[in-house]
Amino acid sequence: MLYFILIKENPASLLYEVNAMIQKLMQKVIEYYSGDPKRIQHFIKVHSFSRYIGLRENISEQEQFILECAALVHDIGIKPAEAQYGECGGKLQERLGPPEAQKMLSELGFSEPDISRICFIVGHHHSYS
Repeated sequence: MLYFILIKENPASLLYEVNAMIQKLMQKVIEYYSGDPKRIQHFIKVHSFSRYIGLRENISEQEQFILECAALVHDIGIKPAEAQYGECGGKLQERLGPPEAQKMLSELGFSEPDISRICFIVGHHHSYS
């Protein structure tokens, strides 16, 4: 949200800042899943499809940013679930993912409203009602 408010008068700067944040997050998630190409390929694929769908649906720039970031971290709860429980079912991902995502997003300087929304999505991405 911060970027869309502060840089609204300069769209080129806005686009650069948003893309830079998404790329930093992608790099951080690649590092998080280092040594696990299957998981890296999965979240990159999910990000690619999410980006495409969001652009085709013409959602707002803010919604597109949240969508792409949530796509990158949607399965971040797998790693702690496997470490703690030896499995990574959807409900475990939803419970353990938001704290991991919050930590990563905070370290990268995301705004609190953006972190909150992304973590909500991570915490519900296996719930279909």
